[in-house]
Amino acid sequence: MYLIERLSKQIASSTAKALNLDKDREEVIAYGALNFLHTMMTTVLLVLFGLLFGLLLEVLLIALTSAAIRKYSGGMHANSPNHCAIISLLLFGGLSLAVKYIPLFTQFVAVLVFQAIVLFSALILFAALCPVDSPNKMITNPEKRRKLRRTSIIMVLLFQALTIPLWIWYLNTGEDMALRLIACTSTGLAWQVLSITIIGRYIINKIEFLLTRMGV
Repeated sequence: MYLIERLSKQIASSTAKALNLDKDREEVIAYGALNFLHTMMTTVLLVLFGLLFGLLLEVLLIALTSAAIRKYSGGMHANSPNHCAIISLLLFGGLSLAVKYIPLFTQFVAVLVFQAIVLFSALILFAALCPVDSPNKMITNPEKRRKLRRTSIIMVLLFQALTIPLWIWYLNTGEDMALRLIACTSTGLAWQVLSITIIGRYIINKIEFLLTRMGV
């Protein structure tokens, strides 16, 4: 059992005893504690990465975009909290480095075309595939599936709308940072689109295989 799983069970057990709760409520608390601890661990790793490489805003924006949309669209899951945190660090950290160092992301036309391609792909694939079920939590209610699909598309459009002030900033100042942040939003969306496809599953499975072989 991984550390945060043990901690979440200890928190739930202590809380249940203090409040005289039954086993079902204890399990609910354990699940909530596990999600909270996992989110905190991943956030801390991303913040440390961002501070180390001078990419704090970029890496957090990519992660936020992906995570916010993923809540409704679903996507590939790692097999353990540790693997999930490490994969998030590798993927979001690597993507933020790519945005910073690939010259195309400082060019107006390239960023605009990239954003348009990602948006077009997201709308098509989300309409066709979302929500993608977790093996441990299948969604069988048709109305709930339609609601999650609609919400995931709305979230895509919302995050694209949030880039409008960044475009205005860039057009008024020519500031490369504005283009980079637009690219980060599109990159976070691009990964989320990829994660609901067989390509995303292949990437995560390969990373997990390597982590397991390394004993992580």
